[in-house]
Amino acid sequence: GLLADIVAAKLVLVNDLPGNFEEFNELPTNHLLTGAVFANSGEESEDLTVDPAILDIFSDTVPPTKKKVFIAMGSSGHKRDLVQAIAAVNSSNYHVVALVPPSLGTIDDIKKEVEALSIHQSLS
Repeated sequence: GLLADIVAAKLVLVNDLPGNFEEFNELPTNHLLTGAVFANSGEESEDLTVDPAILDIFSDTVPPTKKKVFIAMGSSGHKRDLVQAIAAVNSSNYHVVALVPPSLGTIDDIKKEVEALSIHQSLS
């Protein structure tokens, strides 16, 4: 059908860490595991500086007392989905780092919505 033709691809790039796919014997022949994909302009910029607190969370020197979670919605993400994803893992068991593009609001807006949703869920 038309939908299958739209989403079908001759080549599917899987942008994830290889360790997440160890349980699979093999991916379909049209799937390529690329590993994580990062953008780098090659120039130092304040926009490219990673917050030291984030570097600490993902460094190997921090004891693994909490699971590390990175959440990003991509360019087609919706604010509601981002808030729900963060709220789902927003507990003392996880270190959560969420990429919040300007199109979805400010980090403070997202934090307020996550807090409101978390309070609502705990009351339900």
